[in-house]
Amino acid sequence: MSKISFFDISLFQLIGYALLILLAKLLYHLIYNLYLSPLSKIPSSFLCSISSIPIILRKPEGKIFKWFFCLHEQFGPVVRIGPSFVLFSSKNAVTQILSTDNLPKSDSLAGIRSDPNFPTLFSATDKPFHQKRRKLLSSAFSIKYISTLEPLMRSCTDVLLQKISSLSNNSNNSNNVNNTLNIYELVQACTLDIIGETAFGGSFNIVEKGNHPLPEKVFQELKRRFILKIIKERRELNAQGKKRNDILQTLLDSKEVTEDPLTEFEIQDQIMEFLIAGSDTGSLTINMALIMLLNHPKKLEALVSELDSLNLHQSSSNIIPSHDSLKNLKYLNAEIWGPDADDFVPERWLNSENFSTYKGAFYGFGAGSRNCIGVNFAWMEMRLLLASLLLNFKFEMVENQDLDLVHFITPALKSKKFL
Repeated sequence: MSKISFFDISLFQLIGYALLILLAKLLYHLIYNLYLSPLSKIPSSFLCSISSIPIILRKPEGKIFKWFFCLHEQFGPVVRIGPSFVLFSSKNAVTQILSTDNLPKSDSLAGIRSDPNFPTLFSATDKPFHQKRRKLLSSAFSIKYISTLEPLMRSCTDVLLQKISSLSNNSNNSNNVNNTLNIYELVQACTLDIIGETAFGGSFNIVEKGNHPLPEKVFQELKRRFILKIIKERRELNAQGKKRNDILQTLLDSKEVTEDPLTEFEIQDQIMEFLIAGSDTGSLTINMALIMLLNHPKKLEALVSELDSLNLHQSSSNIIPSHDSLKNLKYLNAEIWGPDADDFVPERWLNSENFSTYKGAFYGFGAGSRNCIGVNFAWMEMRLLLASLLLNFKFEMVENQDLDLVHFITPALKSKKFL
């Protein structure tokens, strides 16, 4: 009997065998995801059950959240959006995932780190590490500590109000009837200045100068050098006994409160995370609140009336209320949730019966042990800015502008403009 060696097999036969193996793997993948996977019973479309292609195709345009809404309308509160991805819109399910079960975070979070070996508070997947880092940072984000930062936030808010007044006066002097301002850009600049003032040792002065020291497309290494320069300057001031009360100082002082203080690299990464997390999210929320209020004049009138009821007296050219006077205002703090969440009805949260029903449904800052550590910072910033804008100016929205939303890491207006 003759033997067949490997070299006797033709190229076409090799290709044929390879295709058969590939076909077998694809068939197994198909059968497993459709019938054998633990997720196979969850409602889904055929393509979503077997492939992540629908997710991959929709991510670049930033409209994947609209697709999610459509899937929930079609399949219900629990839907499978990929072979290993499940989407929930049920309040009880989200509570269980984030709080009750406190499930582990995905390893994909490592992809957003500047160095995969150095996790930050947000990108940490190891529970003990996260608990340790959160404990270290918690004092810098407590209500008591954040209240000490209010004067810094108020100073940045005052700069914004002065800038808007100046731009308005210049427009009036030049007989510009429209008097149009890009409030989206100005509010975003102010939130960045607030982060600079409260976390980096001083305002970036973006509202005044109109430029950002960390341009959007600058290389990561340049960002790192920028932060390293700030840290170096702060250490020099500390050596002279000139300590500043802000978040950066809390990180630098970690060596005094723990046996395992943050390294220079970890401080850089953590402060960079605060910059990213603390600017776009707050500015968009304020801008969207203005957009919704201007589209609903009666709601705007109710909020302004509530703010006027504070009977604030001007101590300078601008009215900036204290955070204590704002945090208990019912209309200012009303939220949006429920079956008609697409409708702008802040009053739904002013009824105690409805509030008790839906109080666990607001996850704007997450929940459980991984909820946003900066929640108190964000509430103070958003209340101060929104209230100050409405107390000092009367806004009218330019008609027929593009206010379409896109969502990547954080949501944003596609046009980057709100006039």
